[in-house]
Parts: sequence; structure tokens; C-alpha cells
Amino acid sequence: MSARLIWIVQILILLNWIYTPNIQAQVVINEVYSPSTSDWVELFNNSSQTATISGYILKDTDGNQKIIDCEIPPTSLTVISFSNRLNKDGDAVWLLTDGGVEIDRIGWGQNESWCAPVDNQSIGRFPDGTGNFTLLAQTSEDGLNSQDQIISCPSATPIPQTTDTPTPKPTNTPKPTAIFTPTPKLTTVTTANTPVVLAAESTRRFPLVSSGVAVSKKLTVTESQKSTTGSAEINYDTENSLINTTPSATSATSLKPLIVSLLLVGIGLALLSVVLVWQKVKENAAG
Repeated sequence: MSARLIWIVQILILLNWIYTPNIQAQVVINEVYSPSTSDWVELFNNSSQTATISGYILKDTDGNQKIIDCEIPPTSLTVISFSNRLNKDGDAVWLLTDGGVEIDRIGWGQNESWCAPVDNQSIGRFPDGTGNFTLLAQTSEDGLNSQDQIISCPSATPIPQTTDTPTPKPTNTPKPTAIFTPTPKLTTVTTANTPVVLAAESTRRFPLVSSGVAVSKKLTVTESQKSTTGSAEINYDTENSLINTTPSATSATSLKPLIVSLLLVGIGLALLSVVLVWQKVKENAAG
């Protein structure tokens, strides 16, 4: 009898060892409340058997821990006091086994899935034990959560961003560049003892009285003036052709027509005188 009893006890212990972790694994965090004081965490047993959890740990972000040693009836819940250790503006709670294995977790506040609850709000599952976490308008400590409690997190007010408007850089006004225009040098030329001032380059028509030559094309003095007593020699460039004019020779050439004209006038007068004398003589002879 004793050997059979020992064998039965061993089988029961083995079965308990096999099924107990599965039951414990179905225990989850169901609701968290973190006001200024009296923080608590609600656990829910999803299994159809009583869950005995001994040595389980509740832990927050700051490392605060609460050792759990209790039994939770099937599909029921229990509330574990967490004193005033949770941060209502932002925190997280882990449910760990006695060996430190994570079973469940919920976080709120900055960088977490849910906004921080205010006033009497809490974060809980709907449906209880199996649903997703949501923000509840009113806590339901040690009671079932309802759909009427579900609210949404307020939209974050966007912080206006200041856009820096670049200050335009002044445009440098270009300084006027002085353009140097050389003043043409005047060249004084003496022709027939009379000084004549000529520009270095000219397109005007002007006569050379002393030589009797009129130049209408662009004239350029190509040689320095040469001054002599009573005459001067000037070279002008007209279309790359050089005209060398000597005042004394040009003057003699220009007087030839005048001398011829005077001779013709003299001869005419002489002939006229002869004709008049002949007529006079003829008249006297007739009378």
C-alpha cells in the first residue's frame, strides 16, 4: 500500500508541475491605476482553474518591486497594491515569474503606447483579460471593465516651430569704372609762314590755302612738321596714299592759269584797239 501511495503522490506532483505553469501563464495585467497615492495593479486569471502565483514580481521602470503571493480563482481578478511607487506622468509595469521571465507589460506616458491617465482615469483591457489595453475614463478597481469607459487619448498640441528667415545680404553696387579718353593732341603746321592747327585725326573738309589742295578724306599727320624759312613740308595720308606738297612749287603751278588769262586779255585788248583804229582811219578816208 505504501509503495502504491508513493507512486500516486509522485504522479500528482508531476501533473501539478506540468499544468501549473500553463495556468500561471494565463495570468495577465488587466488594469493599472497610478494617481498621486494608492497605486494598484489588477491581475486577471484567464484560465478555468485557480492560479496560484507565489514569488511572482511586479516591477516598474525605476526598479521598484512588489512580490506577489496569492491565488486567483478561474476567470477572476485580484488587485495588488503598489503603494505610491508608480509615476503617473509616465511609467511601465512588468509582471515577471519568480525566475524573472516576463509574462506581461504595460506602459504609459512619453515614448509609450498610451498617454498618461489623469484624474480618475486608468489603463485597462477590454474585454477583461484578453482584450487590448485602452484608456478608461473611470477606474473599475476589482470590477470588470465596460465599453462605456473607453476614451481616446487627447491629441497632442503641436508646438509651433520658428522658421528662421535668412536675412538677405546686401548686394554690392558695382563702382563705376572711369574710362580714360585721351585728348587728341593738336599739331601745329606752318604753311607759307602761316601757322595752321590740325587735329591728329579729322574727317572734316578743310582747304590748304597755301597749296590750293582740298582734302575731304581722313587726314593723319604721318611725319613731324618741318619748319623752314617761308615754307614747310607736310605729308598727309589719304587711303594709304601719301601726298607730298611743297608750298613753293604748288604756288607757282596755281599762278599759271592766271598768267595765261592775263595774256589772253592783253591780246584781246590789243586786237580791239587795232580794230578801233582801223575803223577810224576808214571813216576819215571816206570823208
